[in-house]
Amino acid sequence: QTNVYVIGEIILPINQTLMGLPGTRLSDIRTVCSHPQGISQCKEWLSSNLPDARTEEQSSTAAAASYVADTGDKSVAAIAAPGAAALYGLEKLAEHIQSTEGNMTRFYVLSKEQSDSAHTNAVFIAECGADQIDDIIVDMHDAGLEMTALHDRPEGNRLGSYNYIIEVQNETGITAQQIKEASANSAVRFLGCFDVIHSK
Repeated sequence: QTNVYVIGEIILPINQTLMGLPGTRLSDIRTVCSHPQGISQCKEWLSSNLPDARTEEQSSTAAAASYVADTGDKSVAAIAAPGAAALYGLEKLAEHIQSTEGNMTRFYVLSKEQSDSAHTNAVFIAECGADQIDDIIVDMHDAGLEMTALHDRPEGNRLGSYNYIIEVQNETGITAQQIKEASANSAVRFLGCFDVIHSK
C-alpha cells in the first residue's frame, strides 16, 4: 500500500450552484439532488424558488452533478460547486443559493512525500471500535498533544468498527517523539503534519 501524507490544508468558501442539462428551465425541475449538507444549506432558496421539487440525497455534490449529467433528464438538477458544471457539461441555473455567505469547507492537501520539518498540527487515523477511541485520545494527550478535531467513518466491514480521523495540535511544534508515542497503539497510523493557515 502506498503511503499518502497530509501536508497542509485548504479552506474554501462554499458557493452552492444549481445546475442542470443545457436548456433546462427552473419550471422543468422536479427533483434536486445533492449531498445532505448542500440540500440543507440551500433549503430557503429551494423553498422560495422550487417549492414543489423533491430533494434526493447523493454521496457528494460532485456525485450529484455526475448523476444529473448521466440521466439526460431536464427534470433533474443538482446543487454543487460551480466548477462541477463545466466538468460534467451542465448549465448553471442559479448561483450563490446557499443561505449563509460565511460557510467554508476544508480540505487536506495530500502528498506521497512526508513533510520533513516540525509543524503545529498532526493527523492520525485510528481503526478501532468505539469502545477503544477514548484510550487512544488519552494516549495522545499524554504525549503532549491537544485534540482539535475528531471525525468518524464506519469501517464498512464490521458493525461497530470505525476509522477515526484525529487531528491534534502542539503550538510549539510537534516532535518526532510525540508522533512515535501517539502512534504506539497498533490501531493508530500517522498521516502527516502541517501548519494551520490563519485568516488575517
